[in-house]
Amino acid sequence: MCLYGYCPICRRDGLALTRHHKWRTHVWKFDKKKQKKKILICRSCHDKLEQEITRKENVILRQHEEIYIGTLNEFLAGKFPVGD
Repeated sequence: MCLYGYCPICRRDGLALTRHHKWRTHVWKFDKKKQKKKILICRSCHDKLEQEITRKENVILRQHEEIYIGTLNEFLAGKFPVGD
């Protein structure tokens, strides 16, 4: 089922809309209250929004490179199962 309507970001009407979680699912997946908060936006705005969020996440992670090194060290120490 496809919903059509007004996109509150680009302010165009009559577009196919998609549900966007206000709180990224893979980050806050265990917070049921946050997962219920969604907005309807067009696919174009959804894609641009996700790209911008990812860009900002990467900026934050570059400021904290210990997260990358710590994760690598955890894998090297066998703390994560790998393989098929």
